[in-house]
Amino acid sequence: MCFRHMSRTTNARTAGFTFLFYIAVGVASMVLSGQATGAAGTAKLAGIAQHALQIRLTVVLGLLSMMSALMLGVTLYGITRDQDPELALLALTCRVAKGVLGAALPQYGWWRSTCPGRYGSERASRLPV
Repeated sequence: MCFRHMSRTTNARTAGFTFLFYIAVGVASMVLSGQATGAAGTAKLAGIAQHALQIRLTVVLGLLSMMSALMLGVTLYGITRDQDPELALLALTCRVAKGVLGAALPQYGWWRSTCPGRYGSERASRLPV
């Protein structure tokens, strides 16, 4: 089995493109999410129901953002591992955690604002999401 290592130039180009893509996806996701969930309380739920396509696109953009964060972590690790392997591994770990938590926490916030009971719509509108 032969693994071909990417050069530092290829890693740098990939990291640069991924970083710009990560920014574009994040901004687009925030814009779409803001349009669909701009109100508070029950109006927020009505806005989500009316803008179902935008919410779906927001979820897809969130997954793309997660994949971009993971890709950025791998490429930055490839660039910096020759200089300081421990620091490169720490940066990779932080980037992976950011990608995983960035994908998981928004879905938890949407679930919390829509479930009845302890986190009902009146109380959830006052809680930070």
